[in-house]
Amino acid sequence: MINKILLSAILISFSIVVRGNFPSIENSHLVKSIYSDSLKNNEDSLTYLANTYSLDSAELKAFLSDFRSKQLAIFYEQKSTVAAWRVCIADDSLRTQNIVLQKTAKFLHRNQHKSEYLKNEFQNTSKGQRSIFLLRTWWADSLKSNFDSLGNSSGFRTWGIDIKEIKKSLLDDMKAEASAPQFVESLINSGKNVPKKIIPNVGYALYKIIPKGNPPPSPFTPFWTKIEDLQTVVSNDLEDKFGLPIVSHSAKYDVYKIQLKEGKKAILFESEIAPTTENGYKTNGGSTQTLVLDRAKWTFPVLINELEIFPPFKK
Repeated sequence: MINKILLSAILISFSIVVRGNFPSIENSHLVKSIYSDSLKNNEDSLTYLANTYSLDSAELKAFLSDFRSKQLAIFYEQKSTVAAWRVCIADDSLRTQNIVLQKTAKFLHRNQHKSEYLKNEFQNTSKGQRSIFLLRTWWADSLKSNFDSLGNSSGFRTWGIDIKEIKKSLLDDMKAEASAPQFVESLINSGKNVPKKIIPNVGYALYKIIPKGNPPPSPFTPFWTKIEDLQTVVSNDLEDKFGLPIVSHSAKYDVYKIQLKEGKKAILFESEIAPTTENGYKTNGGSTQTLVLDRAKWTFPVLINELEIFPPFKK
């Protein structure tokens, strides 16, 4: 004999499936009740997540609105997903997309200290460019995860000119100019041709890109470029042409400027950037680098705010 409760459940289910046949008012109320309970359970889960991540009142309102009637499994699969939603809160067209939440959450899981930075950069990127910003962010992070997980560039190698191809007179000039002559031979290998000597005038300017949000260039880095060489590669595979190590790949770049100090005489050495490899990742080089071998003759790097670089996504 069929249990009465079970029979009732079967009849209710039947009346729901067979639409329009004989749905009673009582069964209609039951369906609405079940749907209402489902929404309430969903909202309770959302409220729990909001409290766990200390969402403020405005964030809570938007959070409930975005996910009140959606599956919440995504939030339990990756615990950084709420933080990812907060990063993208400025854009209602992106912040509810599962792929955006999943990939941003994965980035934040590996870069927990960058949550506020990423949120600010996302908000300050124009709405039409935000998806490109995220694509470049995920791309650079995946390279670091796959090829340089320690972030120390230990596998980075340049494939430039052999020191044997450099005339002794040029090598002597480079060592005489260098504040650390013991490193000159390794610097030569960063170029694919014989360096050309440049005698700059006072005020001569050179530039360097640094991943946005990172500290300024070190007082010792010799790798700089002219503004025209930088502008040439901004929309043409910048990272590849500059042969950047993976740790220096970024969604956006700050641009720093140095100038030759008044009363100082210097010699610069210009060459084409050599191809590089890093644990299986390759760049072709090809842009022009300028080696500054004695930074004491040059001004302290100054951030040029209007020259922030945001390359298009081509990878």
